[in-house]
Amino acid sequence: MKDLEQLFDMEFVEDISNLVESKMSVLQKVKDFKKKDKELSREMEELDNMLPEDMKSKFDDVIRHTYEVEQYYFTLAYLIGTKYSKKMGKL
Repeated sequence: MKDLEQLFDMEFVEDISNLVESKMSVLQKVKDFKKKDKELSREMEELDNMLPEDMKSKFDDVIRHTYEVEQYYFTLAYLIGTKYSKKMGKL
């Protein structure tokens, strides 16, 4: 279990997240992603504008926590990709 904790230490997770973020231009070329990303941004902004002031910080917390959890997904996907990249190439 300790090895798993080491794989997901925050510095490594942040490094992988930064790597993914640096490659976002690849996803921006995918029409469906671009559309969904714009919709998400628009809907988040609309919701933020509709929320009373006392709820805005809670909304910001939810978004921040979502981003933090997403970083672990990035890391897991990276680890899976590095482990199975040769096998995936045979598909």
